[in-house]
Amino acid sequence: MNLFGLSTDKGTSVPLKSIDVNVTINGYLADVVTSLGYYNSEYDPVEAMFTFPVDDGSAVYQFEGMIDGRRVVAEIQEKEQAILTYEDAMQSGKSAMLLKEDTKSSDTFQCMLGNLPAGKEAELRLSYVNELPQEEDGRVRFTLPTVLNPRYCPDAGSSSVAAEGADYVPPSSVPYNFKMTVTIEGYHGIKAVSSDKISLDVKLESGGKLARFEIGEEFKFDHDLCLLVEYAEPFAPQVILENGDPEKEGLLKEDMLMVSFHPELKEVAMATSGEYVFIIDRSGSMDGSNMKNAKEALLLFLKSLPVGCYFNVVSFGSMYDCLFNESKHYSERTLNEALMVLANMDADMGGTEIYKPLEYVLREKVQQQPRNVFLLTDGRVGNTEQVIGLISKHSYDTRVFAVGVGSGVSTFLVNGVVRAGKGLAEFIADDERIQPKVVSLLKCAMQMAVTNIELTWDLPPGVTPISIPTDLPVMLTVGQRLTFFAMIQRVDVHTIYATSKLTLKGKQDNNPVTFDLLFTLSENENSSATAPVHRLATKTQIKLLQDEEAALCVEIKDDYYNPKENIEKVEEIRNKIVGVSRHGNIVSKYTSFVAVDTEGEQLTGELKTRQCPVPTSSEEFLEGIDPERRNARLEASLLEMNCKAQEMEMRCKAEEMERRNARLGTSFFETRCCKEKMHSENRRDNFWGKYMKPMSIDPSDIDRDSESLTLKSYIPHDGGAARRLEKEKKKKKKSKGLGLSGGLNKSKNMVPSFQSKKKKGSSKPEDLDIEEDDYEKLQQEPHKPGTNREGVSSDEVMLNVITLQKLGGNWSNTTELASLLQIPEDRLKSTDIIKDCDVLATLIVVSWLRSKYTHRQEEWQMIETKALAWLGQQNLEKPVEELLSLVADSVLNVV
Repeated sequence: MNLFGLSTDKGTSVPLKSIDVNVTINGYLADVVTSLGYYNSEYDPVEAMFTFPVDDGSAVYQFEGMIDGRRVVAEIQEKEQAILTYEDAMQSGKSAMLLKEDTKSSDTFQCMLGNLPAGKEAELRLSYVNELPQEEDGRVRFTLPTVLNPRYCPDAGSSSVAAEGADYVPPSSVPYNFKMTVTIEGYHGIKAVSSDKISLDVKLESGGKLARFEIGEEFKFDHDLCLLVEYAEPFAPQVILENGDPEKEGLLKEDMLMVSFHPELKEVAMATSGEYVFIIDRSGSMDGSNMKNAKEALLLFLKSLPVGCYFNVVSFGSMYDCLFNESKHYSERTLNEALMVLANMDADMGGTEIYKPLEYVLREKVQQQPRNVFLLTDGRVGNTEQVIGLISKHSYDTRVFAVGVGSGVSTFLVNGVVRAGKGLAEFIADDERIQPKVVSLLKCAMQMAVTNIELTWDLPPGVTPISIPTDLPVMLTVGQRLTFFAMIQRVDVHTIYATSKLTLKGKQDNNPVTFDLLFTLSENENSSATAPVHRLATKTQIKLLQDEEAALCVEIKDDYYNPKENIEKVEEIRNKIVGVSRHGNIVSKYTSFVAVDTEGEQLTGELKTRQCPVPTSSEEFLEGIDPERRNARLEASLLEMNCKAQEMEMRCKAEEMERRNARLGTSFFETRCCKEKMHSENRRDNFWGKYMKPMSIDPSDIDRDSESLTLKSYIPHDGGAARRLEKEKKKKKKSKGLGLSGGLNKSKNMVPSFQSKKKKGSSKPEDLDIEEDDYEKLQQEPHKPGTNREGVSSDEVMLNVITLQKLGGNWSNTTELASLLQIPEDRLKSTDIIKDCDVLATLIVVSWLRSKYTHRQEEWQMIETKALAWLGQQNLEKPVEELLSLVADSVLNVV
């Protein structure tokens, strides 16, 4: 007997030895077959448990296995019955297998292989299909989730909870092999295939309509595997007619039609009103680049809002805090308050409790219709169904958009909230920029949606359709892709080639809109034998029923006096889900796949349970696995706390000096500060971070056995962020901007200029313990090309410039702006293109963005829109575009 097998770092044998994934992408559809290879290297039979992530939209339609050379096919049963069937087989010594959805999350599955004989092999195969999302640029995104993170669950003592049966390990410790084979059939030809982190060796065949490649050892399980497919005609409609099976029941028996398309809707003028609420996840799991990018995205969001709107910003973690008690009018004052709060944001609010902040926002009176909520989160939430139900209950007056951040994000949460909230979702891979996704969603929200939607099928005579789902979407956003299913009856050779038409009608900005799509029922001649269209139609029905159930559960929770009627409705819906699931052979939260190897021998011996590890990016769990990692994090956190304490002490001294100098009059140092006005706030932050002396706290004093280290106190929600800022502003000078570098830093009134006497012959403050040579070296540090004086990166310069934009859309001609743009002040003063300084500054910035940041256009396009609108109101003698060309030639030296 071969006793050499895979094992974990702890030495425990791992029966799972390989994962082999076969992906077939056809247009917008992906058919995935995952093979799990097992080998029992022990002397006794084992039960192998493997918990793994899938995309929430995946319709798992088949589960089969080869156990010691015998083929076993699973069937759908109600979940409780399937578990009993599996357990009975285990007790009888028979090999069995079970595939079920996680109780709390439909994007997590558990695969169980029971009684694998000693020295024997088994291969389990699960098959699923899903519809692929599309990027704004038309590329189709396929994601194979591989990272599984624990989810924060308020009902479990406000802590993160592992998925059922999950054994988490660092990505580097995954003990099994991985291979993925991909075949792409271009519906209208393939232009390119790429991945965010892996180089692909793509082989194009059949004149660019077929692509093949493999991914193997180069994949390290440290991120979700993402593929981007660019078609020659990315927005072309896809029509598939899939034949039914007369021997099946339910949907599988009928012919099924799928039509997926982008309605060509006219873009109308952007809204000049409305209410916009940005809910940002500041839990500990958002730390690092995710938080930095989220803050920059929030800056773009705040600067892109229409002048006549209302807005609010809500931060959440284990608790939540609002910028305002209720949404406020968008003004210079409220915008500056938001920027001050933004400057101090960090991923320091604990777990991911999203229900309470959403409940607070949704139950507040709508200040100005329509209300749009933007949720940015890594989605590590355990009470997702409650969240979806809450949003569904308020969907009549609020639309919800969501951005899912990073590997391991809960697709169940992100897709669920936008489905319930009639909005759109975007997903961000690790290290991918959040900013363009947020701006894209804001642009969609500011476009007038299409409402009062009607759908009609004009099919050949005698052909009758039944739409799935029967209820149409409440609204449609410009740029949104729609997919409709219909059961088709009486299709024959006489009608299959006749022209058919789908007509979509609605109202946009109170004006009627109509879209017609012509097609033939024979358009797809090679529909798959796996019936992906039938599977997706079944999954669509299940999802809608589950959303309806979640909304009723929220009503039951809120209705203390008469919940009986809704309880009966919930039970009815659950029965419908079971029925649809069994007829379509699709796993649901109430059904599971189960199979028993009845031909195998009856096993004896002690049964041992082995959990197969799954990679996680959760620092909380990784630190529990690796104490050294946790200690390093605690020491880094302590250093950060020391720095913040020292910085606060410096600020207090600075305020005291300001008050003293105010009594004595303007000091020499104050005069110098005026001359140094062009230096950004980030310069000061870097200055203190480099030279200040940390507090004398020994890292050995850290209690390494404690669960966490509290770095800063946090006041639970009282709606008082703005009120606390009002108190601070009484002690500080009025802010004139927000410095950005390496993310968003403190606003100027948060780090005031120092005013004190100087030593003779020295330009550094007297009270600071800094070596003279070091200070002089810092002062004389030269500029570097492509950076500002502080060495700020190019993208950060762009954000600094955007920060200086006024509420109405213009910029003021300031020394600070000239420094950021690296334009000599005399060139600004000597130009005679325009006399108005604000108009000139605005023209310069717009031209500068166009010439220097074309690769970031999707991020600043709404900033530009506001600027152009402001310029259009200034009664200029020449057209704006002509003036922009003149500015580009004479000021920026760009032809």
